[in-house]
Amino acid sequence: MDSASELKYSNEFKHLMTKLIVSPSDSFVGFIMKEIYGKPRTQKAKNFFSTVIKRSFEQYINELISDRLTNVLEKQSLEAVEEIAVVSDESSNTKNIITTAKELEAFYTIKTFFHDIVDLKKITYKDTLSYFGILLENNTRKWICRIYLKENISYFTVPDENKKELKYEIENLQDLFNHKEVLIKSLQGYL
Repeated sequence: MDSASELKYSNEFKHLMTKLIVSPSDSFVGFIMKEIYGKPRTQKAKNFFSTVIKRSFEQYINELISDRLTNVLEKQSLEAVEEIAVVSDESSNTKNIITTAKELEAFYTIKTFFHDIVDLKKITYKDTLSYFGILLENNTRKWICRIYLKENISYFTVPDENKKELKYEIENLQDLFNHKEVLIKSLQGYL
């Protein structure tokens, strides 16, 4: 019974907060003004504070979301760095290979393209001296694409039916979004 009541009032509170964010009531504006505004509460001041309260709510919510996203991204970056450390410890042949932040950014960008198609845990990468490969099921025979990030030119390749590389030049990693369908098609060739 207590849980049901708590859920009911919690939902009521959320509904009320949504209403106050969209359109602060006069009594709510008056309450806030009483707490932070030491001057007389004229209609002009109430109108001003109504706008300020609405914007402040929006900013506060945006800051909360931004902070949570930042924490998630920092956690993912830390996990990626730990993953790199494990991979580099496993093989002495790969000690000269350095996985860059740009390569990891490309990996995570491309991986998001596949979220509706395959379990994302099956999408892995392998860094080599010549390219950064994105694989299905950690299988080098199931390579989805190979990324080449050089100083003067950047591009990626996908396999055709005969496993020959089809090349797509990119100016920056944002250009990967322009080739989303090509990358999805490459993945679907293994499914």
